Amino acid sequence: MAKNNKKTTKKKVAEKKETFSSVMGFSGFFHNEKTNFTGGVILLALATYLLIAFVSYVNTAHIDQSLIDQPMTGDTVSGQFSNCCGAIGAYISSFFISDCFGYPAFLIPLFCIFAALKMMGAYQVNLLKWFFGIALAIIWSSVACAKFVAPILSYQVFNAGGKHGEYICEYLENVVGTPGLTAILAVTAIIFL
Repeated sequence: MAKNNKKTTKKKVAEKKETFSSVMGFSGFFHNEKTNFTGGVILLALATYLLIAFVSYVNTAHIDQSLIDQPMTGDTVSGQFSNCCGAIGAYISSFFISDCFGYPAFLIPLFCIFAALKMMGAYQVNLLKWFFGIALAIIWSSVACAKFVAPILSYQVFNAGGKHGEYICEYLENVVGTPGLTAILAVTAIIFL
């Protein structure tokens, strides 16, 4: 009696589970070099547009602000805005510069440029590190500009630190006073650097 000691090997077929995005073709689309490069070019064009609109808004805010605050029918299509990027550029610039961060809003197109260069493969940058660094710089600079630059540029239609910087500056001055605000700004700048 001979025992058959044959080992039977079963081939395990590795079944690849397909996700919805791979079935629809999205995963290959978003990891495609051509798609990333095209998206980077579009983002670079958007950053350039924002930069031009911001610079134009700084020079033409006193003209465009009345059209933004009290829009009338047909203003956006009649070409009455002085911003060289038109009505859209004036509204976007007013939102980021006047309503949000003031002059530090110029750092937003800078981050978009870094993201575009990474998408195009032209420059490798850690976007998460740059995002948090630029976000902190925008918030700190907004408060600092509202405190120190706004009194110098009182002729501007908008606050140099934007409404965000103005609000935070007033709130901190009410809580800790002017010397406390200055100390907070100095300490956070030293910690950041």
